[in-house]
This record gives sequence, C-alpha cells and structure tokens, in this order.
Amino acid sequence: MDDVDAHFELVRGASGRELDAPVDQPYGPRTFTITDPWGYQWSFWQGEATPPR
Repeated sequence: MDDVDAHFELVRGASGRELDAPVDQPYGPRTFTITDPWGYQWSFWQGEATPPR
C-alpha cells in the first residue's frame, strides 16, 4: 500500500467508527487493523518488514 494513513482515513470515514490510528511497528511497517461487521480482522500496512536478528 502506498499511503496507509490516507487509506485509514478512507476506512474510518466509511465505517463511521472510532479506530486506532496507524502505528509504526518495531519490525518495520506502518499498520492499522479493523474488524468488519462479521468479525473478520483486516490489517493494512505500508513499508517493508525487517526480519528479526
């Protein structure tokens, strides 16, 4: 994904819910997760993951 923050704003507006903002993960990417009305979790991320050493 090219711009996870812009996608977050789109999802937040469409869902009409309060969501946790995207965060920078210690392993590299910037992510956010939402649970849909049927209980499925969707995760979106931007960037590359760095394997642990």
